Amino acid sequence: MKLSHLHLEHFRNYTKLDFAFPDEPIVVLSGENAQGKTSFLEALYLLAITKSFRTGDHEFLKQFDKDYFRIEAKGMGDDEPLHLEMCEIHTPHQRVLKKNGTKISAPKFLGHLKVVLFRPEDLLILTGEPALRRKYLNTILIQTVPGYMKQLQTYQKLLTQRNALLLQIKLGSAQVSSLDIWDPPLAEAGSALMTSRMELVDFLRNQLCGQAGAERYEVDYWSFLNSGIGSTKSKGSDRKYVNDSQLRCPQGTSLPQGKLLLELLTRPQGTSLLTRARAQEIFLQALIAARPRDTRSTHTSVGPHRDDLKLKIRGYPLELTASRGELRSALMSLKQAEIAWFSHKTGTHPIILLDDIFSELDSQRKNDIFDLLPPKTQIIMTVADGNPLPTSPKLRSASTVRKVHEGQIQ
Repeated sequence: MKLSHLHLEHFRNYTKLDFAFPDEPIVVLSGENAQGKTSFLEALYLLAITKSFRTGDHEFLKQFDKDYFRIEAKGMGDDEPLHLEMCEIHTPHQRVLKKNGTKISAPKFLGHLKVVLFRPEDLLILTGEPALRRKYLNTILIQTVPGYMKQLQTYQKLLTQRNALLLQIKLGSAQVSSLDIWDPPLAEAGSALMTSRMELVDFLRNQLCGQAGAERYEVDYWSFLNSGIGSTKSKGSDRKYVNDSQLRCPQGTSLPQGKLLLELLTRPQGTSLLTRARAQEIFLQALIAARPRDTRSTHTSVGPHRDDLKLKIRGYPLELTASRGELRSALMSLKQAEIAWFSHKTGTHPIILLDDIFSELDSQRKNDIFDLLPPKTQIIMTVADGNPLPTSPKLRSASTVRKVHEGQIQ
């Protein structure tokens, strides 16, 4: 994937922008704060994800005195010309997505422009709430697995309906047997999410273990499939999920259904991951078993909406023992594995967006970033005035610097 042109109208700082990407693969956007550097990256991210990484309210994306914004990008994708367009009108609210001039739905729009975003706030992926890690996995998968977004939307809709029904059951206005209608489709959609996530996590784990000097990293995937089969409490936590390191137990384990536990994530080299049909079967069983607990709480206690991903160092979670520098190194390794996943799954490199990531890095780590990135990959990066560029020969020989000032690129 390589972009050749970006057009913006009434988007953030940009009243109108027509930007032609240079031949060099690396574009450096330099300027003072609040001039539009990050907004440039945000526009590309919107074309890839259809959502902003800065706000959940798209009302803030348009200029305040205008009723719409438009983003268009042209380039080459999958060996053919690609023209993507997003236009959002706010009175009344309407969003139009186009590929090569033809209107398409959001699920069909996703995946044509593939991006990997790297910014300082991404450290929260390692240290923040589980919802951030689920979002991280979803952001990767909606770009690389056809149909994932539709299954995610279906699952979220069914989950909301099931929780509403649980409240009705608790209040006595519905019967428990009513769940027989909702649990099978919920298990079907949820199993699609789980099997995709397991494939991704398995790939990330192998990549992290294969990186030079990264053998100390461990990856734990807390999957909903483990709930209701076997449970444990982590120290200082009320988590009832069993992580995959605990699944590596010998045959004859005393945990309930231990043979099934071994089937989930511990598998001989060269064998396939858990099938979707088997995941659907296990999830449906777990939903049925959890009905008494769910009815009392009026919330669904098992499902991919409770998945989590943990990176460890020296056998302990990163957020508990890693230094700030170790966290940055771990994030760089994770992003490298993420880029490799895109190449593995789609056969092409994603466009890499680096948003002011050099402000907190020492000289060595600044240069390390470019050593990790695939050659000839299109990279768009922002740098604040006064923050020197890395000295990496890879950057110096393949980059063009552009000045951003008040919504104009000079």
